[in-house]
Amino acid sequence: MANAQERLQEIADRGLQGELSPEKRDKFNEAVRRGIVTLPEDKQSFSAQADGVDTGGFDFSTMEMIKNIPGSAGQYAEDLLTPILHPMDTATSLYTLARGAAEKLIPDKINGVDFGPGTHEKYADAVGKFFKDRYGSIDNLKRTAQEDPVGVLADVSALLTAGGSAASKIGKLGKAGKAAKTVGQAVDPVNLVTKTARYTAGKAVPKAVPRKMFESAAKWRPSINKAQRARMTETALREKLMPTTKGVTKITDALDDLNTGIDSIIDTATAEGKTIPRQALFKNLKALRKDIGGTKLDAPDNLRQIDRVVKTFEEYAKKVGKDELTPRDLQTLKQAAYKQINFDLKQGRASFGRNEARKAIARAAKEKLEELDPNIKAINKRMGDLLEVQPELERSASRVENLNIIGLGTPMNVGAGGVLGDIPGAAVGAGLSIMEMPRVKARGALLLEGARKSRLSDIARRPVPGSAIRGGLVQSGRLQQAYKNNPLIGLRPK
Repeated sequence: MANAQERLQEIADRGLQGELSPEKRDKFNEAVRRGIVTLPEDKQSFSAQADGVDTGGFDFSTMEMIKNIPGSAGQYAEDLLTPILHPMDTATSLYTLARGAAEKLIPDKINGVDFGPGTHEKYADAVGKFFKDRYGSIDNLKRTAQEDPVGVLADVSALLTAGGSAASKIGKLGKAGKAAKTVGQAVDPVNLVTKTARYTAGKAVPKAVPRKMFESAAKWRPSINKAQRARMTETALREKLMPTTKGVTKITDALDDLNTGIDSIIDTATAEGKTIPRQALFKNLKALRKDIGGTKLDAPDNLRQIDRVVKTFEEYAKKVGKDELTPRDLQTLKQAAYKQINFDLKQGRASFGRNEARKAIARAAKEKLEELDPNIKAINKRMGDLLEVQPELERSASRVENLNIIGLGTPMNVGAGGVLGDIPGAAVGAGLSIMEMPRVKARGALLLEGARKSRLSDIARRPVPGSAIRGGLVQSGRLQQAYKNNPLIGLRPK
């Protein structure tokens, strides 16, 4: 039967001291100090530091830190891009972390019944250990600063910037908060790294990723067909529309500018004396009559309605002497036709044949205007896209802005993070919550789409994502590190 020394040595050889209770850990550490137990050579320095054993302190080397900067910057970029390139793995990691943190809050024993540790607690333990190993002691901090200098400065920057932003809004703390935010932005070492990484990610990320991210944030109505949802998402990404009041206002301003542009072209063409024969408005009616005529039940009535629309317009045009129509006449006719169609539909008195005739005539007016100036066709296309997305973006903005700024998940994630790793853990929890905010998802989608279509020189002139968004991405990516570095878990949590 093994004696106490042999049992302690076996624990050291197998690296199991982290599983000991605080009381037994103290005894183990004392045995190491006295030389009764010898740590394996390859783990001695690191394990002793993690367990609080005095090994004489970590010898920080500035030269070693400089040598580690390229690898540290690469790790930062990997952490930043992991949630984007592997969204399913990241979602699984977030789920297992949340489950593990919740299980740690539940006692193993309740009313004398021993339930034992939860099945997901190991994921929470892995994340807690990851941050303890980084910042859990002065020596750990020095070791982390030497081995991961970019990551440390990025963490400091994110905490100061986020904390400073919050404090700047609180009375007497405002001045100090602004100062902290300024310092946080000043020490951010990764602007160029982030821009380059974003460019690389933009070329590597599948086209579907920003589209799925934006749809997840906007939450288009399920009743809208898939093709229309896809068109609206494309419009939002192309026009850089956020699902917020500002995004809706941006649509209104864009439509006003486009209308002004069309009016300028039309007025110029009218002033130049350009005209279109009145009969050109009826060029689409032959195909319409063929489409709704024939052996259909309502064909006679629908054909009579088409003839009635044409007759009424012809009689009025002859009465006012409009054999030739100016570009302004065409624009006025087109706008009035669509307005009347929409009014009849809302009033529930729409007639199929009459409305189809109006649409065909309005479409002919639009096509004739586009023949006058090719720019009008592009403007009309853009206006149509914006008008399609406008009402749905208004619904999305109302939903997003009615949500709590700090949702229910935020205090839960921050609290769970605190259970795992005190202040660093709480920062992780906050970062994960940020990633779930619709505004952040939408902004991330717009950034990714912009990167996909940008040249490196364009990106170098563009500001990088805010610290909050970047911090959320990085902390999500670090979950993969925490799991990968734990031999009991591996890269992919189950």
